[in-house]
Amino acid sequence: MTTAKEFLFPWPLGDYPEVHSAKRPWLEAVLMGLNSLYGASLTSSRPPTVEQKRVASFIVKSLELFWSWEEKIPASTFKDLFRVKGVDYRGEEIKLARYFNWPCMAAAFPEEVGSLPIEEFCSGGCLSYIHDFKQFLIPEDQKYLGRAPRTMVEDSDWAEVCAGLLRVGICSVLPQSALYHVGGRPLLNGLFAVSKNEVKDGLELHRLIMNMVPLNSLCSGFSGDTCTLPGISGFSAFYLYEGEIAVLASEDIKCFYYLFQIPRSWQRYMGFAREVPRELCPPGHEGWPLPPCIAGITYGVR
Repeated sequence: MTTAKEFLFPWPLGDYPEVHSAKRPWLEAVLMGLNSLYGASLTSSRPPTVEQKRVASFIVKSLELFWSWEEKIPASTFKDLFRVKGVDYRGEEIKLARYFNWPCMAAAFPEEVGSLPIEEFCSGGCLSYIHDFKQFLIPEDQKYLGRAPRTMVEDSDWAEVCAGLLRVGICSVLPQSALYHVGGRPLLNGLFAVSKNEVKDGLELHRLIMNMVPLNSLCSGFSGDTCTLPGISGFSAFYLYEGEIAVLASEDIKCFYYLFQIPRSWQRYMGFAREVPRELCPPGHEGWPLPPCIAGITYGVR
């Protein structure tokens, strides 16, 4: 540590004449970041040592990996950023709930929505959770329904949203009497959208979010084996040998959750707090004692 402190940190930001002038700001930014992470002052007034120059040359080679990129970052403002993102009470970045309409939502759905029976992809305890969900509900004396969350769709857009969700198979229609009830009240969830930060044909795309907080409060969670998977928090301390570079990658499947069909027995737990327009109700159900509601099927049901 004495050697590292004496020869590496704090790193001087200047006096690297062999580095191209256009790359020096990038080098200075990286060196300043390393000094900050180490806990040293942001720079040093001393000229760089031979060892510091050797390491700086390696950093420059790493910078050259993306130097040829021609991707242009579009201009943005903090106003644009905070329109779609915020910070929660723990200081973590979150996307803000948005009102949505069908055109902004439809463009984000692939044709394969609701085409995969979820039972075919589960086994063991996960399959038991799917087939016998009622066994995971909490005891009756612990159940409580608070205020139903909002369905964030303007009245003028609601009929088109309903028709679209029914048409692609994400939702179906049930009478309120068929929904799960707690203390005589139907279990109702919410709907909202978050921005996908994508634009298609001039239209900002939204991701549909089903707010299942009321349902989640009535059942035990099921984590499966996800807790055994590696995560970025597990890499808090690891070592690289000389010449090695750490590369982290992830994969994002478009509308992954909505590709799966869930059992029809789950429909009664997934109603939403908004009445379906009468013209979209199934024939012969005009006599329902209560207005029908849309039964949302997270992950799609046909």
